[in-house]
Amino acid sequence: MDAPRPLSVAEAQACLLARFRRADAEAVILSAALGRTLAADITAPRDLPPFTNSAMDGYAVRAIDTVGASVVHPATLAVIGVHAAGDAAPLTIRAGEAAVITTGAPLPAGADAVVRLEETDGGAATVAIRVAVASGTNIRQQGGVIRAGAPLLHAGTRISPGEIGLFAATGSATLPVVRRPRTAILSTGNELVPAGAPMGPGQIPDTNGPMLAALVAQFGGDPLFLGIARDTPEDVRRALDAAPDVDCIITTGGVSVGAYDAVRAVIAARGTLDFWRVQMRPGHPVAFGMIGATPVLALPGNPVAAFVTFHVLVRSALARMLGWSPELPPTIPAGLTRAVAHRGEQQTYVRVRLRAMPTGWEADPAADQAVGNIFSLSETDGLAVIPAHIPGIGAGEIVQAIRLDG
Repeated sequence: MDAPRPLSVAEAQACLLARFRRADAEAVILSAALGRTLAADITAPRDLPPFTNSAMDGYAVRAIDTVGASVVHPATLAVIGVHAAGDAAPLTIRAGEAAVITTGAPLPAGADAVVRLEETDGGAATVAIRVAVASGTNIRQQGGVIRAGAPLLHAGTRISPGEIGLFAATGSATLPVVRRPRTAILSTGNELVPAGAPMGPGQIPDTNGPMLAALVAQFGGDPLFLGIARDTPEDVRRALDAAPDVDCIITTGGVSVGAYDAVRAVIAARGTLDFWRVQMRPGHPVAFGMIGATPVLALPGNPVAAFVTFHVLVRSALARMLGWSPELPPTIPAGLTRAVAHRGEQQTYVRVRLRAMPTGWEADPAADQAVGNIFSLSETDGLAVIPAHIPGIGAGEIVQAIRLDG
């Protein structure tokens, strides 16, 4: 079977993005919106605050009635009532009058300022005002935060707890969000058994299935594990044919050049193979194609290589389906704490621990960069990018690093 030429990382990313589109929108209630992505621009449905109200506990007054008031010569006003938050019938303040008011209560008609309780004698029938206040003091004006119809948040925003509070404050009960991309995951390998299952001779636990499902969920997708397929074209075809309607399929293993590497051949036979092999290390034997209208990303079976290729390639596909910006994994400049050797024409991704220092970010490479060292992933929160065609990078030199927390 003729295979496409190996692509550069940039070419592979561009090829992927050309094949994916944003998922459909759906409406969710506020309690289910955390971490979801807005599917449309949102405008404020009403003024915020919805009415002019007090920012303090104290007394609602006419500012003109406090002119010249001081601790020595307080202004004495008649207290006509109490106006608490939630009261439906506001009082009316006339010359020489005041009303007890609580934080958040609507400002009574005629009042234009609030005197803090601490700046009065706290009287019930009359109150001594010990400070002169200007019109608008301790008042939150209707629409002072945002006016009805004004832009609130833009499509592509990932919803945080603070934004849920904002939507609740404006009276929103549901939000239009991008549907989580349904992402099927298939592990392949005669040697694999489910994690926790008894192992026979030569068998190992399936590491990539649970790891990739967690990564898909971390970056906004809805993972669906298809199980483990044996290293035969028939078993791989059967597993892929049994996949439900999904937005994307990720396979792991069976994509290199060995006699038992069946995944690439199945993709090519059932659909189209857009690329096979990317000039990156680890993760060179990665493939991408289409089976019908469904994109299929075939990652290496080695867990470290699968982890790296997910962050370099799969994250971009998920970002496109979710409408995130930027779509490519963003990088930060970081200084290497020690030299990193490099060989060959492949762009290399070095597992590092990132540290924020007074002078900027530092990237401390894991001591063991062997592709078989899965333990290093638990100590890694970044991937330092070492461009192709350079012999290495010395300690203190600046590299671009992908943050694994997104």
